[in-house]
Amino acid sequence: GNTIEGILDLAAGGKGILDLEKNNFPKINGHLNLSNGYMRTADFDLPLEDINFNSTYNSDGTTKGTEVNLSHIKFTLDKNTFGGKVDIQDFEAFNYEVDVNGKIDLGQIFSIFPIEGTTLNGIIDVNSFVTRGNLKAIENEDYQTLVTSGKANISNLNYIDNEYLPNGLKITSSKFSFTPEKIMINDYSGYVGKSDIKIEGYVDNYMGYLFGSSDTILGGTMTMNSKKFDVNPFLITDSTATEEPAPSDIEKSVALIPKDIHFTMDATMDELVYDDLNLTNFNGKLEVVDGTVKMEGIKFKTLGAQFLTSGVYDTKDALHPLYDFKLKIVEMPIKEAYTYFNIVKELAPVAKNIDGFFSTEINMSGELLQDYMPDMETLSLSGDLDILEALVKVTDIKMLSGISEKSKMKNLNQYQIDDEHMNLIVKDGMLWVSEFKMKGNDSYLTSQINSSITDEKINHHMKLDAPSAELKSNVSSLGLDPNKLGDRINLDFDITGTRSNPKIKLANARSGGVKGLVKDKVEDTKDEIENRANEEIEKIKQETQAKVNEEADRIKKEAEERAEAEAEKVKDEAKDKVGDVLKDNGLNIPSWRKKK
Repeated sequence: GNTIEGILDLAAGGKGILDLEKNNFPKINGHLNLSNGYMRTADFDLPLEDINFNSTYNSDGTTKGTEVNLSHIKFTLDKNTFGGKVDIQDFEAFNYEVDVNGKIDLGQIFSIFPIEGTTLNGIIDVNSFVTRGNLKAIENEDYQTLVTSGKANISNLNYIDNEYLPNGLKITSSKFSFTPEKIMINDYSGYVGKSDIKIEGYVDNYMGYLFGSSDTILGGTMTMNSKKFDVNPFLITDSTATEEPAPSDIEKSVALIPKDIHFTMDATMDELVYDDLNLTNFNGKLEVVDGTVKMEGIKFKTLGAQFLTSGVYDTKDALHPLYDFKLKIVEMPIKEAYTYFNIVKELAPVAKNIDGFFSTEINMSGELLQDYMPDMETLSLSGDLDILEALVKVTDIKMLSGISEKSKMKNLNQYQIDDEHMNLIVKDGMLWVSEFKMKGNDSYLTSQINSSITDEKINHHMKLDAPSAELKSNVSSLGLDPNKLGDRINLDFDITGTRSNPKIKLANARSGGVKGLVKDKVEDTKDEIENRANEEIEKIKQETQAKVNEEADRIKKEAEERAEAEAEKVKDEAKDKVGDVLKDNGLNIPSWRKKK
């Protein structure tokens, strides 16, 4: 059976009414002391011994005049001694002092005092933990007036809660140190479920969060490393949510982010398991704040592709959680994207039948449904898509087989896409894809996509450029004159209906000597080169003209100076000749001819 021994000293007396709203306590004075206590249960062989404590309770009938004191607390279990004291005075200001020291084996304690559905074992070694202050200082975050110090080490801890944490939490080892503002966490290593974790960092404002007002924010900054982390045990898959889920159902469907937590974590994981995806070389920054998770610079590899993403998951409105992401994917197999990403199945179901690789860089936002799927009616997306290389079998896609049937092209079995760039836009329930080109044999198909993402309706436009010889047997039905054919035939198609049942209409047919898209590309390139050449020529002409004008001005100025000098010279020579004539005839030289 159970054995309890010891010396118990109890004395108490009081009277009055307990009314917490009016801050009234009964007038009570008393004490309860235990010395040389001993406890042994039938379920656990080791006794809890050397149990001692002194306690007093005094109140003058007010909360302010009420105090509780527990001192000389001590017990020993399997040679491990644990003790301390607790003193609380003035229940309005809540002045407190707590002093704890010693080592305790949680497994042994839980063997003596078991809790149904809970497993807890491990060693906690507390080294002079002391905290002293009052509730007002905590609420005001006036940590300079508070005293908290000490250290605690936890080793080989194993905690399982059958309802809330069935996969368990293990702490192999960890070191904690305490200040009024922070709990420093060092050398933390352990497991969550089967996922290994190592953590360094701190938790701040913990006292305000535990004892302060309800709107106090718990903060912290950490780094986390893991060789393999499995997210799946934390994902909630049992959803009973309806279009307007009851509050009790919300937690079963959407992971709500706490609004009273502000944590920042730099995470590095060799492998991250999410659903049926294995993400390798995962690293990036996560910030939990005000009911949101912000992701910055998240990088990882999966399905043979490199991913880079940043964004926000917002659950402030639990019924309408939001997301806003930037996503870059490099060299991903198209069929893998269809297999693993539901949004690809919704936007591009034809990807199921396309072999090849793509890269993309997009921005996307909207609401999440209760099963974490994007709400297609609120989806907004824009960005770029590059098909690096791809093969498309005509028979696998109804639109392509329909065009082949309309044009009677019997020898065209597949199209090839190489280095095609296109723009993507999703807005108001519609998907728009800019023109892109496919090649099959010596034929070219240009496509422009416009479709609904909510009801499968489509409104596509496609242009086929094929050798006339390929369509010769069908020329008359296309409305062309067999005697006036060029070497190419161009057909325009309007495609309506739905994805599963497309309606293909020949909108226009023409023939000429231009060899389709290849010729067009040559002409476009030629025009571009000519335009650039003309621009360069014009630039050179302008620069040359400026130099010519400058040189002309210089030559003109020099010519004018020479002409003026020559004129003066001629004028002087003429005057000399006139003087000489006058002199020969016995006349005096005019005064204006005399030399100075």
